[in-house]
Amino acid sequence: MKTKCFRCSFLFLLTFVFSLMLCFFVSAEGEEGRNLNVSLSVSDSANITVKVDGREQTGLSAKVSAGSSVEITVKPNTGYTFEQWNSIPVLPDLVDPSATTVSFAMPDSDVTLTAVLQKKIPQEYSFSVTINDTSYGTADVNGSYWGATTKDKMILEGTKVTLKANPNSGFKFTKWVDKNNVLKDVDLSGSEVSFTMPDGDVDIYLEFNYIVYYFNVELQGEGKVEIDGKEKNSAGKYECTVGEEIAIVATPAEEYVFIGWYSNNYAEFESYEESTTTLICPASDFTVTANFASSVKELTLVSSIGGKAMINLNSTDGATIPTDEPIRCGVDQIYKLVAIPETGYKFSHWESSVSENAFSNPKSVNTDFTMPNDNCTVTAVFVKGNYRVLLETTAGGNATVTEGAFEMGTKVELNAAPLPGYVFSHWECAVGGVLENPTAAKTNAVIPGSDVEIRAVFVLQATFDPQVSTPQDTDDGDGFPWIAILVVFLLSACAIALIIIREKYNLSYAYLIKKFFKKQ
Repeated sequence: MKTKCFRCSFLFLLTFVFSLMLCFFVSAEGEEGRNLNVSLSVSDSANITVKVDGREQTGLSAKVSAGSSVEITVKPNTGYTFEQWNSIPVLPDLVDPSATTVSFAMPDSDVTLTAVLQKKIPQEYSFSVTINDTSYGTADVNGSYWGATTKDKMILEGTKVTLKANPNSGFKFTKWVDKNNVLKDVDLSGSEVSFTMPDGDVDIYLEFNYIVYYFNVELQGEGKVEIDGKEKNSAGKYECTVGEEIAIVATPAEEYVFIGWYSNNYAEFESYEESTTTLICPASDFTVTANFASSVKELTLVSSIGGKAMINLNSTDGATIPTDEPIRCGVDQIYKLVAIPETGYKFSHWESSVSENAFSNPKSVNTDFTMPNDNCTVTAVFVKGNYRVLLETTAGGNATVTEGAFEMGTKVELNAAPLPGYVFSHWECAVGGVLENPTAAKTNAVIPGSDVEIRAVFVLQATFDPQVSTPQDTDDGDGFPWIAILVVFLLSACAIALIIIREKYNLSYAYLIKKFFKKQ
């Protein structure tokens, strides 16, 4: 009876606990609401944002109370297009299922929404570049030269496009302009830019502008220079842009005459000898020199065979190679002369038809020359150079060469003699065309227009004597350990014999060992 009561009490308690658990789960479900699940028809094809009562959810699944406001937005990734929402059950609040953002009130049931996306088929769109002036520069598109003012090209969306602005000399890149405003996230500030072709036409405007250059005016002698339409800036220099034509006038002082215009950095004059002329601005800063003198004479600059002579007519850097015609120079003015020898020749000295004392150093390739009060001819004298062969050898031999210094083009004899046990291999020379036969022990070297280093290379002589034995000849076998194997075999045989004797006569190992050593 007691057992039956105990069983009844246990069943009652179990029923009570189960009822409590059931009530708890029912209550919990009523508090958490219904299941809301959102998914993509193609994984990684878009980003989805879910908001419930204005709060953004951390995932795409949530418990939502009936009547709550739900807002869902889908943003397709590159290469995909959104088509529509599919919902289970069908939601009457979805007025436009094709909208990327939809809102509805959560019903009293679970809801599953699927964003249907499709792989986008790339399309070709028009691409064009317009340059403000093609004389200012050009554009490269993906490494191809585009020089025309406007060019249209069909480019597949998703293709990488690289633009490079190439300003001409004297011009600079200013800016790119996206006229259709489809490259919102692209930095267009540099002269070279890259972007991915969007799904729309791209129209680019490229602008170049002038670079401003600066020049100053210097005087040799006494006089003045006027620049038409130009004023000096705060640094005391004039400004111009490449190719600009500038009217310039030189006026000598009393008892002086104008000799000519000189400049550096490729600035050019319409006439170098006229006091009123036009200056053309180069693509660099430069200096203009007006040369005045109390008296003018003519200087003819020539050179002997083997080089050329140059004269610096400007007070600044740069030298001018004169023509065959005489040069107008101011008396007592100082000019810099430069002698440039050709290969195989050396500069010797300067000569003057009027006065040798006019040179500061007549034996220097760079010298000052004072113009005498007379027309004169200055000659740069060059002579053939004498050059030597510097001979080296590797270990194993000796080499000889004809002694002395020789003019360019002279042939000198080389001889190589190996020591016992060595043979001659070849000659080495860093200068090409010097050696007539680099592999011959006796050959000629043709003197270049400089000293030259030549090396004789020797190597060990290869020998073979079949009567001399080698370590391989004295081997008794092919290296296999026969002796070790024989020792192991004998020891094994002894051990086996010992075991057989013990088993047959029922003897101990101690007894057998004792008998063995006793016999010994």
